[in-house]
Amino acid sequence: MVSSSSFSLSRAVLGGLTSPKTPLTNSLSLCRRGIAGKVLRDRSEPKPAPWDYNKKSFNLLHGLYDKTTLRLDENSKMIMVDGAHAVGKTQFAQDLAEELEMLYMPKITMDDFYINKYGEDARKLDEYLTDRNKSYDEKDFFRNPVALPGCYDRMHNSLFKLMVHQHLLALRHILNTGQGVVMERGPFSDLIYAQAAVNAGWMSQSSVKFMRTSREMCMGHLFRPNLIIWLDAPISEVQKKICSRGNEWDKDSPVWKNSQYLHDIYEGMKNNYLQKARNHSQVLVYDWTVPGDIEVVVEDIEDLNFDYYGLHDEQQKDWRWFNEAEATSLRIHYSNPERFRRIMAQMEAFECFEAEHLYKTREEDDNMAFALLMLKGNGYATGYNEVCGDNVLFKSSKIESMFSWQQLWSIKKSDNDKRYV
Repeated sequence: MVSSSSFSLSRAVLGGLTSPKTPLTNSLSLCRRGIAGKVLRDRSEPKPAPWDYNKKSFNLLHGLYDKTTLRLDENSKMIMVDGAHAVGKTQFAQDLAEELEMLYMPKITMDDFYINKYGEDARKLDEYLTDRNKSYDEKDFFRNPVALPGCYDRMHNSLFKLMVHQHLLALRHILNTGQGVVMERGPFSDLIYAQAAVNAGWMSQSSVKFMRTSREMCMGHLFRPNLIIWLDAPISEVQKKICSRGNEWDKDSPVWKNSQYLHDIYEGMKNNYLQKARNHSQVLVYDWTVPGDIEVVVEDIEDLNFDYYGLHDEQQKDWRWFNEAEATSLRIHYSNPERFRRIMAQMEAFECFEAEHLYKTREEDDNMAFALLMLKGNGYATGYNEVCGDNVLFKSSKIESMFSWQQLWSIKKSDNDKRYV
């Protein structure tokens, strides 16, 4: 019923890190002890208060008096939850985060793409947009995966970028607070889902090729999860559960009726991604047709080894740091807004002319930009929009909070009068 193991691709070395020939001891690395449930947590050592990374960045000067390793403990880790559809992954991840006293980060959806920080939804702008710019989300996909040429290609690419963005936010949180993170799905397994869509005829192979290149530009900055949990279930049971949900967009869906599509995802995950992931991450697989006891899962996690490996062992390699200087360098890397932006910008650092469904003309880009300016909150960076009630007195653009995905579109305030929709 349960299997556990480990994975490893070589992670790009971040600039400016010190790297001694031998680690001090395993106990000084982030993976110094196994994950513990809240009942068994070691609270004997006082920890510094969490760094408020939303209000201030972290630099070398801060590192002189705010030590990174002092706030890290046995639960300062990343857990990725994935599995078959409709088996209860969200509830499982929430319960697991509570039991391990970790932060739960919900699954990325197109709501994260369309809804800005002020709650304004870009999907209501469709009447002003060209066909390639019109909104398309998960509900539209379930109703019709080929509603418009390349509609799923663009949606999938957007979701992938958002997952990379969330993964970086998770690393920032762990390094600045010491609290671990439980997430649903992630960018590392995304190509399995993309290839399944290609096999079903819903996505272009040229789009997948572009995404592979985009992936290579950014994935070296991401730490692979300490633990991956896969919740399995037979396809027939998945389809029954989806039918029982009673959602209008699930009814007679060509997606859920396509058993081969689901088979390609589940078999690709179990026989391809998870098998490779065992080299660098611990892996647990459960039959979750009938939800089990979360306490049993916690006990299984507590039995896993996250620490005692050799210097050159691939298992947990991404999280094996050697001293305070390296930990501080990594923390600066993931806390600095400008470096954060550059990581995301690398994904767009090349043209995608061959990916016909992802490439947009200048006119289409302008159409999207001007339409977005019709939404409240898109005129300026978050926190600087007076029309939304923000107090901008004495604020400097140097300290703006720049981590919403919409700001990566480089939306600027229009010089012309505009009406809000």
